[in-house]
Amino acid sequence: MKNVLVAFVCIFCLLNGEAQSTDNKETTIDTLLFTKKSSRYFEAEYDTINKLSFKEVRKMSDRSKTISIKLSFTDGAGTMLEIFNPFPRQLIYKAELYSYSKKDFVETSTIPVEAKLLSFENWPYKIDRLRLSGFMLIKAD
Repeated sequence: MKNVLVAFVCIFCLLNGEAQSTDNKETTIDTLLFTKKSSRYFEAEYDTINKLSFKEVRKMSDRSKTISIKLSFTDGAGTMLEIFNPFPRQLIYKAELYSYSKKDFVETSTIPVEAKLLSFENWPYKIDRLRLSGFMLIKAD
């Protein structure tokens, strides 16, 4: 029974996009899970190959390294993903939508987020779960 409870808590945290370490400090993550309507902030750091890792924060305290991501739904307009890129290079990433028919995530196309700008991705239907990963900074063409 204890194992079932632990598994349930782990799945619940994953579905709600939460990640915590055992010492209650922020956990660095590189895959972000969004469920339904949510707006979140992530302080990002990048390594020598420009791959980003994140630490979720409650508010934007350092605009120069904080990525804001918002997932929203409006009847008639569909689902909108907004991403703010604070860096001086293009931001690329992978996105996967949850498919109830396949009972798994399915990759979808994305557009690069231009340097220091806000981008919008739109789908004409409701998305309950969206997984974002593979964030990297690249030189603009």
